[in-house]
Amino acid sequence: MRSTLLQIAAVAATSVCGVTQAPVVSPPHAVNVEGNSSSGVTFTTPTTRTQQADGNLIGSNVVLIRGIAFRRTNIHSRIGATARKADVTIDMGYRAATYTNTFDNNFLAPTRKTVHAKKTINLPDWTQPTTTPAPFDLIIKFDAPWVYDRKQALVWDIKVENNTGGGPYYMDWFSVVPPITSGDRPTDLGTGCTTKNGTFTHTASYTADANTLFLQWNGANGPAIAPALLILGSKDLNATIGLCTKLHGDLTFILPIGATSATGAVTSQLRVPWANGLRGLAFVTQLAAFDTTQASLPWALTNGVKGTTPHVVGGGATTAFLIDRLWSNTSTGPTGSMSTTCAPVQYQ
Repeated sequence: MRSTLLQIAAVAATSVCGVTQAPVVSPPHAVNVEGNSSSGVTFTTPTTRTQQADGNLIGSNVVLIRGIAFRRTNIHSRIGATARKADVTIDMGYRAATYTNTFDNNFLAPTRKTVHAKKTINLPDWTQPTTTPAPFDLIIKFDAPWVYDRKQALVWDIKVENNTGGGPYYMDWFSVVPPITSGDRPTDLGTGCTTKNGTFTHTASYTADANTLFLQWNGANGPAIAPALLILGSKDLNATIGLCTKLHGDLTFILPIGATSATGAVTSQLRVPWANGLRGLAFVTQLAAFDTTQASLPWALTNGVKGTTPHVVGGGATTAFLIDRLWSNTSTGPTGSMSTTCAPVQYQ
C-alpha cells in the first residue's frame, strides 16, 4: 500500500503547475488540529506586539501572500471575546541569522516592508462555539501582496494600538507539538445512492504520529452483506456513467475492503510507515458495494470525499514548529518575550 500511495503522489505532483495558490496553514501541525492551549496576547490589551519567524513555507508553492488570518480557541472560555476595533500595523520580511528579544533586529536588512499600514480594523465576535478547530475568520488583508522567495524563513510582525477591548480575546495556540497530526479537513463530493438501509455515505480520516500514517474509511447505510470496494485516486471525475450517482474517484486504484454488515456499514483501515513522499498527498475516494436493487448497474456508490494526508508527522520538541515567537502584551517594543511556541496562522 505504501508503494501505491507514493505512485499517487507522483501523479499528483505532475498537476501542480498552473493551480491557483490556496491558503496555507502554518505550522502544518495545526492543519485540522486544535492547539492544546490559547493565547490572548495579541488582541486583548490596548497595546501589543506579536512577531513570528516562520520557516515552514521554505520550498512551498507560496509566491504571493495577500493577508494573514487567525482562529479562535475552543480550549478556553470565549465569553469575553466580543467584537472590537484596533489600530493594526503589519510588517513582513526575512529572518535575520540570529533571532533575539529585540523586535526590529529580527528582520534581515533591508527586507522589512510594511504590508498593512496602520489603520483601524474590526475584529469579529469570537464568543460563539464553532467547529474544532475553528475557521481562520480573523482575516487581515494586506495593502498589496507580499512576494515570497520560498528560500528563506519569513517574519510577520503585528503592532496593535488603541484596542477597544472587552474581555480576553483568546486565539488558538500550541505550547506543545501535537502527538497526532491530520490532513486537511475532508470535503464531501456529491451524494451517495439510496439503498434499503438509507443513503450510502462514507467518511475519510488521514492522521499521523511520529512514525506511521493512519488511513481510515467508514461507510454507512450501504446494501446489506455485500462485497465492497474502495475507489482511490487524486482527482474528482464528477462523471455520470449510468450508475445511481456520479462517479467521483478517478479509478486509479480499486481495492477490495471486505463486505458490508447487515446495516450496510463497512470500515477499512491501513497503517503505512511514514515517508516524506506521503506529505500532503491529495486523495479523492469513494466506496462501492454490490447492490442488485439498483435500477441501472448493480452497484451502489457513496458520496465522494476529497482530503489530504498530513503535511508533517506528530510529536517532538517545539522546535519542530520551525517558528520563533516574540511578543509583548504591554507595548510595541523595543523588546519582548521569546519562545518556540506559536499561534497558528493562515497565509492568504
